[in-house]
Amino acid sequence: MLQGWDNFYFMMGSSSAGLVGLLFVIVTLTAGVERSRAMRGARLYMTPTAVHFCVVLSDSAVALMPRGTTGT
Repeated sequence: MLQGWDNFYFMMGSSSAGLVGLLFVIVTLTAGVERSRAMRGARLYMTPTAVHFCVVLSDSAVALMPRGTTGT
């Protein structure tokens, strides 16, 4: 029943860890910057980056999901 899901969970876990690490780096880098300037940069650069990352992650998750068998 759970056969074939190991690649899916491995990919999702490592990608989630990468996203958390990326967000930690961004928060650390913007700690000393003026808030309005940091927000302008976040809207300009981080939104497309986050959207593209999530789209690729979703596509990869769908591609790695094991297909069901008919049981015959």
